[in-house]
Amino acid sequence: MMSDMLKKYNHFVHEMWNANKEERQAYGEPILSKEEYILENNTFLEDTFWIKQYGDKVWDGEKYTERKG
Repeated sequence: MMSDMLKKYNHFVHEMWNANKEERQAYGEPILSKEEYILENNTFLEDTFWIKQYGDKVWDGEKYTERKG
């Protein structure tokens, strides 16, 4: 069974790949397959995903929570 976090990551990667396809098409660049896109951008994808997931949250000893103003 796939974890909730892995489902979120896979969805994020798919959305980023779709956005990349549209951008490349707009600029007349070759479209990458999803596999090519992931291989060429793996570190960027992972870093961006984690920043979006936890960038503004803090560890409260049990879980990540929203930062208090």
